[in-house]
Amino acid sequence: MKTLSFNIPAFLFLCSYVIAAPLTMDEAMTAACRVNVASNILSPISSRPIIKSGGSGTVVMENEEKYFILTNGHVIDSIAATTGTPIITVDFFKDGKVYVTANTKVQWKRYTVNTTIDAALLAVNKTDLKGYVPKVIRIAYLNIGEVKDIFGAGCPNGYW
Repeated sequence: MKTLSFNIPAFLFLCSYVIAAPLTMDEAMTAACRVNVASNILSPISSRPIIKSGGSGTVVMENEEKYFILTNGHVIDSIAATTGTPIITVDFFKDGKVYVTANTKVQWKRYTVNTTIDAALLAVNKTDLKGYVPKVIRIAYLNIGEVKDIFGAGCPNGYW
């Protein structure tokens, strides 16, 4: 089994400029996913976990077994304090509809309330995507000094 072989915090925070190749809207949308965070408490009506928060993410890298999704840390952290370990899934879309939903695991998260530290990296097993192949938008960087600002953009609650 292969492991991720770089320092994730350094990768995310020591980069000065993010560069990506131009993409069509269709390519960009296949890299995007909705991130769902549910409590570990089941609904008495449906017996499913109650969705408490959500956001969006982007597939930024892969290895032989997994895709890695970059999202905001506050999306993952929003219910952990009140319900314990959250259940996190991602939805990938095709033709405007949810095509596949898969469980994820948090690989790295950094979120501090009332600061600008807010990022998370999730991993999803390729086999859990049932044949769906998302576009991987690789992040390249130029190391030209200390990072002063990094901005994250997404869709609140993962609705678009």
